[in-house]
Amino acid sequence: MLIKSWKTGAVELFLYKERPAAEMPPGWKSLVALQEVNRATDMGSSVRAHTFLQSRLLLRQHLAKALKQNPAQIKISVENGKPLLPGGEIAFSLSHAHGHILIGLLENIEPRRGEAAQQRRRLGVDLEWIDEKRDMKKILERLGVTEDLPLDEAFRRWCEYEARYKCGADGTMASGTEATPDGRFCWAVCAG
Repeated sequence: MLIKSWKTGAVELFLYKERPAAEMPPGWKSLVALQEVNRATDMGSSVRAHTFLQSRLLLRQHLAKALKQNPAQIKISVENGKPLLPGGEIAFSLSHAHGHILIGLLENIEPRRGEAAQQRRRLGVDLEWIDEKRDMKKILERLGVTEDLPLDEAFRRWCEYEARYKCGADGTMASGTEATPDGRFCWAVCAG
């Protein structure tokens, strides 16, 4: 279920609450690629597998709308562990936390005639559930942060680190928090 969609700069973001497996429409797995179903089967956890497949279905639905294609026919390849469209028309990133999925999309604009082709743009998003019981001090120490920070700021720094890592490049950063009936979440996006 879509909770919220918004835009930050050129990036479109979509925050979803996961649907339980029993509430998924019949035949929904036919809309994801066979390699994604096989990868989910190898995950060992039915909860992780369902989250993975549901996030890929939602991603494919967004890509299908933008590319005007059937969701199952969209080719998604993996380069250095990061999924991407071989043609690079749209950069995307996924994250999930505590029963929620965040999808980020960044359209790669075609160069004008006579201009050099643009380098493929990169995108990374991260979503974290703000859990007051989580030991943020240990996480922040791994990031090189030694100062004590308020909880929201600690989660923001962590999310920004993860988004930058997923992006694989320095870029424009945006972050914030979202309140849902299931708790508060921190999100970050890095577009390079």
